[in-house]
Amino acid sequence: MTFTRRQMLQAAGLSAVAAGLPQLARAQQYPNKPIRLIVAASAGATVDVNARYIAEQLGPKLKTTVLVDNRAGAGGGIGSDTVAKASPDGYTVLFTGITHLTTRLLPDSALTYDPVKDFQAIAKVSSAALALVVPADSPYKTLHDLVLAMKAKPGEIPFGSGGKGSTSHLTAAAPSFQPASHTESSACSPQC
Repeated sequence: MTFTRRQMLQAAGLSAVAAGLPQLARAQQYPNKPIRLIVAASAGATVDVNARYIAEQLGPKLKTTVLVDNRAGAGGGIGSDTVAKASPDGYTVLFTGITHLTTRLLPDSALTYDPVKDFQAIAKVSSAALALVVPADSPYKTLHDLVLAMKAKPGEIPFGSGGKGSTSHLTAAAPSFQPASHTESSACSPQC
């Protein structure tokens, strides 16, 4: 049997495609390597504890390793920026709180990602409550006492938070709650 040059080239092309089909099929099976779960909080923070629990549950279900990689700082911005710059292949996933959105929107933010355009939310996994506390020997025994004191002494009562753009910072900075000076805590997670 004699083949024309055209038939030989077609057969060679089909052979090359057929040889690549098993690799293509494997490449389409997700996941086929470990997943990196970037946590935009310090180890031990509430967000981190939740992320580790989720990673522990996801690994066996996806039949792969889910690696927790803490990237704390800048109110969650460092972890978010890491994921924004990663390849969009599903192997780098962000686990963060609401500060991921808020810190980037602060006027003095040096972060370059767009929290709306650069990310796609895939799940809400928890919610948290905030607590307002004062020292036990404080003259303020109720929230009403504290608010009255702040109104009587505008700009004199300090407050602390987990950092600019954190949930506690934004809550305390609300117009109805105007303490004096803001002190960022380095010991608190971004979600404080």
